[in-house]
Amino acid sequence: MLNVPQVVAYCVHPVNGWLYRNLLRFEVPHISPVNLVQQARIVPELLQEQATPGALSRLALELLQPSPQKLQMLERYQQLRSSLGPPGVVRRATEAILNHLTEKAYRD
Repeated sequence: MLNVPQVVAYCVHPVNGWLYRNLLRFEVPHISPVNLVQQARIVPELLQEQATPGALSRLALELLQPSPQKLQMLERYQQLRSSLGPPGVVRRATEAILNHLTEKAYRD
């Protein structure tokens, strides 16, 4: 969010990865907080077998130089900041959660 391009790589132990995929049928659309908040792929994510040195370096080099990918990521960061509202979103979210929990506690 500080206008720093990023590539996200996420790996778990291969046995856990197999269990998540095959037994638990665990799937998530995104891993990166930026992508989760926007429900869109703003930053590239490499998961498990995709997270190879070659893939990481290729994506990182694209973002370290002037490129359409870098420009698009920076533009989408701005869209994300606008959607979150003025600075202090973490404080506002915390207050909303605490208020909800307090109201729920009084109802119960």
